[in-house]
Amino acid sequence: MTGLIADHVVALSLWWMVGPSSVVDLLPIVIISLSAFILPARTAIPTILTGIAVVAARIPLHLAGTESIFPMYWSDEAGLTSEVVVSVVTLIVLAIASAGVFFSVGSLIERSRLQLWDSEHRYRTLVEASPDAILIHQGGALKFVNEAAAVMLGYRIPHAALEMAYLDHVASEDRASEIERMHQVAKGQLTELAEIRLLRTDGSLHTVEAVAIPAEFNGKPAVQVVLRDVTARQALRDTQQLLEAAFDSSASGMAVVDMQGNYLRVNQAQCDLFGHSREEFLTMTWRDLTDPADIEASDAAVAQLIADDTEDSFSISKNYVHADGSLVSGHTTVTLIRDTNGKPAYLYSHTIDMTAATAAEEALR
Repeated sequence: MTGLIADHVVALSLWWMVGPSSVVDLLPIVIISLSAFILPARTAIPTILTGIAVVAARIPLHLAGTESIFPMYWSDEAGLTSEVVVSVVTLIVLAIASAGVFFSVGSLIERSRLQLWDSEHRYRTLVEASPDAILIHQGGALKFVNEAAAVMLGYRIPHAALEMAYLDHVASEDRASEIERMHQVAKGQLTELAEIRLLRTDGSLHTVEAVAIPAEFNGKPAVQVVLRDVTARQALRDTQQLLEAAFDSSASGMAVVDMQGNYLRVNQAQCDLFGHSREEFLTMTWRDLTDPADIEASDAAVAQLIADDTEDSFSISKNYVHADGSLVSGHTTVTLIRDTNGKPAYLYSHTIDMTAATAAEEALR
């Protein structure tokens, strides 16, 4: 920037020295000054040198008796030596100013180029190393995929996926919605996070979360898609739904209890077995339901289960108190569920109604 300012100062000074009537002397100065601003660095170098050469060519013309390089100041009475000295000095100043301009502009361009390269390098490294799959498609064809995207789509190397049709990797049921998302991106709109299924090269399906944003590839509009595999999470969710369905539809009484003994969840069979509603259970503990004569044995069994790291369940036969005050004989299996740190989190109980069997057994005695 300092060189650019110096160039303008020198150009204006020379304009004042040569006078507005000397268009021939002013033209190369203007060319030299403007070239540093307007032209690319490679073009500015020969232009500046050409401009200096044009000014320098005026000296031999003057020595041959033609007009001076500075007609505003030199006259026929002026000494030849003085004219040559001033002309040379002026050319040196002009050359230094031009060199300063070129150095400053060149340094600025080089610094900008290095910063751009560094930024692009960091971004590319970040994209390549990202655990999330990142791909760019243009005109429906894959133009870039990172390592994670190649693995997700079933390719051995990212290069193998290039020019393949992006929609060929989208499950047929999800293609219509994905095409609509692509139209939104083409309009410059950001898409919301969506769950789609991707088709791998081996024919298997992966459930992924996808977000698409506008991008450029080789100077043309494109779509960048970031994908995260949620197949495991989907499988866990499906398993959880199956377990919940089995829990709710079981013919045996089932309950989830925290480590303080409070009921967190019960199924309908548990409500029917003991005569309490779900809402009532959520205000009770398992001790409220247990026959006082069996509470001590139940407490001891739970304490032993928590203390013993080698066992995760126990079974016990005991009496429960029905909502109407009658006793219900049950056989209960209690399973201890631990958290990710291995600490006891809650208890899962499964109770079978043994009242009729116990009564029949006592009748036979």
